[in-house]
Amino acid sequence: MLDITAAVGAVVGKVPGAATLGLGSRKPLQGRVAAVTGGAAGIGRATAAALVEQGAVVVIGDVDGAGAQRAAHEVGAAMAQRLDVTDRAGFTTFLD
Repeated sequence: MLDITAAVGAVVGKVPGAATLGLGSRKPLQGRVAAVTGGAAGIGRATAAALVEQGAVVVIGDVDGAGAQRAAHEVGAAMAQRLDVTDRAGFTTFLD
């Protein structure tokens, strides 16, 4: 399985001038908010975990609401809710 956190860390470590941009810090996404759709499992869950590890405040949305809640608890995301990305009004509410 691809370790997204390690991959992000490896890329940041190779960016010239990353330290002066704050990218070389332990938590380069500290203070940022990230919304992850499809975060209950697979690539979405791995992405949410990597973002949390990098310091972001993460909100997970997934059509599997219970799975989103479980993933949020397991990866340390701030919150999760059921989300159907094909529902424009629901998606807008999720982002607000």
